[in-house]
Amino acid sequence: MQLSTLDLFRLDITTATDEEIVALFERYDFKDPLGHPLINCVPFIKLVERATRERVASGPGTMTVRVLPCARCLQDHEIVFERLTNPPGDFDWWGMCSNARQPVWCRQGGIPPFVEVEVPRLEIDHATA
Repeated sequence: MQLSTLDLFRLDITTATDEEIVALFERYDFKDPLGHPLINCVPFIKLVERATRERVASGPGTMTVRVLPCARCLQDHEIVFERLTNPPGDFDWWGMCSNARQPVWCRQGGIPPFVEVEVPRLEIDHATA
């Protein structure tokens, strides 16, 4: 797969396919100490497979994130997030804190990739309420 330089800057590695990740690293032309391309190294291939397999295992429209710490309960644990169909701003995922049994929002992206989790805040327009 060929990616243009512009495509490389736009690529969200957190949602990229294994082919897109390999194309990205192929473009960087990384080599091992013997001069072999990184994309031919078994550990790199297994890492890409694991990264994309774990994302797919969460299911379409969901992702499992290890939150360190959770914005709700301040404990470290995993949360299954679902994509919001009509997100209220930058946060386009929501999940339920299993300890507090209350919702949290999540957004992902950036270089390097990040996941940011926040407690939803209710905003009331008092002029119309």
